[in-house]
Amino acid sequence: MKFKNFIIEMIETFAVSIVVLIAIYSTIAMPEMVYGSSMEPNFYTGDRIIVDRFTKFLKPSFERGEIVVLRPTDTTKHLIKRVIGVSGDHIVCCDKSGALVINGKSVKEKYIYKGNTPSDMTFDVTVPKGYIWAMGDHRAASEDSRYHQDDKNKGMV
Repeated sequence: MKFKNFIIEMIETFAVSIVVLIAIYSTIAMPEMVYGSSMEPNFYTGDRIIVDRFTKFLKPSFERGEIVVLRPTDTTKHLIKRVIGVSGDHIVCCDKSGALVINGKSVKEKYIYKGNTPSDMTFDVTVPKGYIWAMGDHRAASEDSRYHQDDKNKGMV
C-alpha cells in the first residue's frame, strides 16, 4: 500500500511540474539558442539566452536599442535583432559621416560589429504605428528590416 501511494505521489508531482513548466515557458520566460552571426559581438552562435515574455504584458511597446526575438513565418528558428526605430520614427541611412539618422538626429551606435558601417544600403523609412524597424549588430551579416523593404510590411516587424 505504501508503494502504491508513493507511485501516485510521484505521478502527481511529475504532472504538476509539467503544468508549471508549460505555464512558465508560455508566459514568463523562454530559453533560446542563438543561430547565426547577425548579432555579434554581443551574441554568438551557440549562446543560450532566456527570453523575457512577461514584460510584454506590462509594457507592450518597444524602445530603441532593445533586443528583440522575432519569429518569421517562413522558419521555426527565432531571429534576434536590435530595435532601431519605433512607431513614428523617421530613419535614414546615412548622413555624410555614415551614421544612421533618426528623426533628424545622427545616432552613434556603439554596439555595431567592429569594422561594419551602420548600413551598406541606403534607405529612408518611417515606422508605422504598431511596428518596429529592426537590424542586427553585425550589419554585414544580418538580413534584417533593410532586406525586406519589398515585403508586404516594407521591412517593418
